[in-house]
Amino acid sequence: MFKEKYGQQGTKDFRRLERLHQKRARLRNHLRFCLRCRDENITPTSLQLKTSIRTKTAQNIIERAQRALLKERIRNVITKQRRVEDELERGHLDLKRNYKLDKQMEELIKGHMMEKQEKEFIKTNSRQHRYTTYNMARDISKIISPLLGNTDQHCKNSIELAKELKEITIEDNDILISHDVTSLFTKTPTQKTIDIVVNRIRQDKTLHNRTNLTADDIAQLIGLVANSTYFTYDNTIYKQLEGFAMGNPLSATLCEFFMEDLEQKAIATAPPNYKIKLWKCYVDDILEIIPKGQTGTLTQHLNNIDDTGSIKFTYETETEGSIAFMDMKITRQTDGTLNINTYRKPTHTDQYLLWTSEHPTIHKMSVIRTLYHRANMVTEERDRKQEDKHIQHALKTCGYPTWAINKGKQQTTTERKEQPKQRTRNPERQEPKPVITLPYIRGITEKIRATMKKHNINTPTKPYTTVRNRLVHPKDKIPAGLKCGVVYEIPCKLCNKTYIGETGRQLNTRTIEHRKECEKETSRKHTRAAKEEAESTIKKSAVTDHCLRENHVMDWDNTRIINTEQQKYKRWIKEAIEIRRRGCGTMNRDDGVYSLDRAWDCIIEEGRAGGGG
Repeated sequence: MFKEKYGQQGTKDFRRLERLHQKRARLRNHLRFCLRCRDENITPTSLQLKTSIRTKTAQNIIERAQRALLKERIRNVITKQRRVEDELERGHLDLKRNYKLDKQMEELIKGHMMEKQEKEFIKTNSRQHRYTTYNMARDISKIISPLLGNTDQHCKNSIELAKELKEITIEDNDILISHDVTSLFTKTPTQKTIDIVVNRIRQDKTLHNRTNLTADDIAQLIGLVANSTYFTYDNTIYKQLEGFAMGNPLSATLCEFFMEDLEQKAIATAPPNYKIKLWKCYVDDILEIIPKGQTGTLTQHLNNIDDTGSIKFTYETETEGSIAFMDMKITRQTDGTLNINTYRKPTHTDQYLLWTSEHPTIHKMSVIRTLYHRANMVTEERDRKQEDKHIQHALKTCGYPTWAINKGKQQTTTERKEQPKQRTRNPERQEPKPVITLPYIRGITEKIRATMKKHNINTPTKPYTTVRNRLVHPKDKIPAGLKCGVVYEIPCKLCNKTYIGETGRQLNTRTIEHRKECEKETSRKHTRAAKEEAESTIKKSAVTDHCLRENHVMDWDNTRIINTEQQKYKRWIKEAIEIRRRGCGTMNRDDGVYSLDRAWDCIIEEGRAGGGG
């Protein structure tokens, strides 16, 4: 009867609606049950997961979550970026420099196990809307940093603090204490900090002198950078939900904004009986002078300021009248004055840059100046002589000559006596000097620097091989085949020749291309006619040419990375050097993309003879 009245389609719609109502009712019951479990802090048996994430089911769940997280990241970046893109392209920030798709991230996306449509979505949007990078965070930090350090409690450095402490007298019923925040970067509330910064920017009347961006533009950019906290660990993509990423140049600035706001609230709301006589803060380290017996209550007061409950303070009190703060040892005297001396940790070994090491002399002289500059904060003359004796002994142990120590000491003393000079701009040189960073090679770098100086080019030196980058590897090690920006070598199984190449993509991707082309051309039987044809034609790849003409097979499994370099131009030069070094030992048909001048042959020959690279 119902079918006759409403027809077949109407009957189907009615039954579908009825099933949806039933499904909705079941879901509501499940929701009530889950909410009740949540309120009672009970986890239902059906929701309990295995502790191991190595099971196949768990890996599938993680894989799907990674895909969703990756797509959500791109959508969020695109949405926020579109809002500010028009303003940025008016010249406020250099988009070509500040926005780019990281090559390693692009290859990670391509290699991810996901459907073809998802890959196309990610690749298409990655080309059109590039991710924010280190440079953007650095530029924003420069814009907002002048708003910091304008309070009476701010401590610029240990030298300035020592000058202030010399004028302070401490009473017998007072005590020196210091407070420190536990895990500041990862515990700082993100959104609350952004709100604090935005409010300060809106009140800043000098913002237009530093940038053409408005407060709303900067707010959106800060939010974009602060929420881009994705990272990989154990080949799994994660997102840091709270706090700021360590290593980001904007993170330290944002944390300092939060700490300034928290300190102002703490001082304003402190009970009168605290009687804080000194409050000096350096980022998350606070030095105070308060009456004895108030340490615990002051710490509790500081821990209650942040309503999110994330920020927790620990404290340290003076021991035998002394307390360590920054690189100073502050000691109370019998007359109430404070004695300032240099503080060295018990693990300090006085191991500095050796004079005989392969570093430029200017770096070694800076070690001397730094030590004597820090010694200027010592108050007592007796302690100064002792500090000078300690510095000279430590430097001589590291091989520093007497003339260098005396010269560095004299330069520091002269800088202290002279008044700071006002910098004046030369109207003829408005544009900054070009900069070329060089590795230090004794006898060669000095000559290059002298030549570059004639053309008004600045050439600072940078140590490329350090103990840190040799021994410290906190991030997951990338397999050789997945590395991008490499100079590689493919050997032949039947002769001593190798092929030298370079690629900005993953090594596996480039190797597969070589292999496919080689297998395609060498699939037919090797006859005299085939050999003559191979010798008369030039194939696209030198590897294919070698295999066809010599009937050889490449050793693909022993492909190795010779050098790594992310910058394309430098990578071309390194490829050309490796080809030139091996000479006739390569199957390359040319010297690579970059044509290396023959003037470098003598240096390359010396490196080959000495076994160097």
